Amino acid sequence: MYRFIQAQSQNYPVQVLCQTLHVSRSGYYEWLKPTPAPVATDINTPPNEVDKPDNTQQIKDLFGVHRRRYGTRRLVDAMNDRGVKVSRDFVRKVLVKTGLKPIQPQRRTAPKLRTPHDRQPPYVGLLTQPVTGSPPAHWSQSGMGIRHYLYPLIEW
Repeated sequence: MYRFIQAQSQNYPVQVLCQTLHVSRSGYYEWLKPTPAPVATDINTPPNEVDKPDNTQQIKDLFGVHRRRYGTRRLVDAMNDRGVKVSRDFVRKVLVKTGLKPIQPQRRTAPKLRTPHDRQPPYVGLLTQPVTGSPPAHWSQSGMGIRHYLYPLIEW
């Protein structure tokens, strides 16, 4: 149908031909555009990151210099600082291929509670003890009153 419109466009306006044949003009003009030839590239490797031995060696050297503490993000930043543009995926592939694995520091956590007594909240039993001291003077002036002074001592 578009070929017919193209052949008759010398004699009639394209708008009239498209309306008569119930075809959109945008579809016709899209059909007229040349289609680009497909480019044969490897989708997994960007064109500027071909597996270069010097990039691989630099990544391995940086990994050793930083005593296995740098992961892919920090290695990419360090390579960019050296003026070599690499992606995280490329660095990850190099690390996996060479068998290098960064050391992850242990997370520091609070000591675990071992006895039921340690698990009790610190305010248990405070209601049986006498309240010492007095609330600050500005509390009574601001209208907050004594209940805000005793609030942490009350078990709900």
